[in-house]
Amino acid sequence: PEYKLENVYRSLPVIADNRYFIESQLYKNSRDICKRNDSILYYDCTNFYFEIEDENDICEYGKSKEHRPNPIVQYGLFLDADGLPIADYVFSGKSNEQPSLRELEKEIDKDFECSRFIVVADAGLNGWENKIYNDKKRNGAYIVTQPIKALNKKLKEWALEPAGWKIFGSDRTFDIRKLEDVIIIDGKSYNVHELTLYKDRWVPVTKKSELTGRKETIEEHLIISYSTKYRDYQKRIRNKKLERAGKLLKDPGNIKNRNQRDPRYYITRQSTTADGKNADKDQYCIDINKVAEEERYDGFYAVATNLEDDARTILEVAHKRYRIEDCFRILKTNFDARPVYHRKPERIRAHFLICYTALLIYRLLECQLDDQGTHVTTNNLIETLKNMNISNVHDMYYMALYNGSRTLDSLENRFGLQLNRKYYRPKDLNKIVKKS
Repeated sequence: PEYKLENVYRSLPVIADNRYFIESQLYKNSRDICKRNDSILYYDCTNFYFEIEDENDICEYGKSKEHRPNPIVQYGLFLDADGLPIADYVFSGKSNEQPSLRELEKEIDKDFECSRFIVVADAGLNGWENKIYNDKKRNGAYIVTQPIKALNKKLKEWALEPAGWKIFGSDRTFDIRKLEDVIIIDGKSYNVHELTLYKDRWVPVTKKSELTGRKETIEEHLIISYSTKYRDYQKRIRNKKLERAGKLLKDPGNIKNRNQRDPRYYITRQSTTADGKNADKDQYCIDINKVAEEERYDGFYAVATNLEDDARTILEVAHKRYRIEDCFRILKTNFDARPVYHRKPERIRAHFLICYTALLIYRLLECQLDDQGTHVTTNNLIETLKNMNISNVHDMYYMALYNGSRTLDSLENRFGLQLNRKYYRPKDLNKIVKKS
């Protein structure tokens, strides 16, 4: 059938009204393509900006993750343990992120067939109310990143104590101040950068819950990990910020303390001279106390959970949370999901459902290639698909306008559509279309 652009726009409210029916059917049908590992679900939020100045029902001014002065909507996404999308949620730009997790969980419980529900999220999303929600839910559990700075004094001292660290597969305990470059475990030598050290304990946590209206107690398994590789990474990133901060000191006209991702975070203003006297004018310098405080936490990573699984399993699950950031990057960078030009809430929601569907199809395509032992990068795969155009030559045959590549060979090996040819007859293309 032929259709015009306005027909596409008119379809968007229908798509939006059936959002979770569509997503649940996509989920169920995708299980025919690959196994869905849905016992562990990863959740995170991002936001998308609009090229408009005024707010509406869903598009409102809020805290943009990109620090843009535009109205935004917030976007929550659930992935399964293999990084495949399960469901998403679009909500107001100035709303609190934490309730969105519970709202989307209710939709998944209602429309999807997930036997177990272990939610993995960061501390900002999986707060106390969400912990209570998943702790009390049948077959529910959580794994949440735990900022060490936010621990009470006693637990923080225990977490940062250099002695008493363990390594998986070894009965020894280690002092992280005295680590050797090579550590022998069961007769095999390991570079210390390859290893993760850990310590863990069970901690009762009691707080008032707005969900239940009373004080609740959860027994949490607190796991602290330490890695010299992660320590060196954090130190390298901070040194780059300090280098940029040093350059800013030469032009201090617009220096204000920002968050820890901003080099100005490490710059402080002094109103006194080195001998304690009042200075003629304020001076800016690197805050060495703040740098020293940050260095205390280099290499450390912590999670809290209500699961009784061993520490190794919990940490392996938690460390895969990066996959959801990959999905956000693909949506924003490769799929051009932003900026969004729609104004009506139902069209905005439909826009993101289309983006979600594209992301799921792309991830399923990746799984198909991974199953045959082929690994291709996101950029290579998407650019290969985008460039697969052909040209009509005098109505006699078609010529490929793209060149062969390893990625194209991988697609051909998996799907056998004969898309790696230079020339095509019209009847050959008809067969390919029918087969695909």
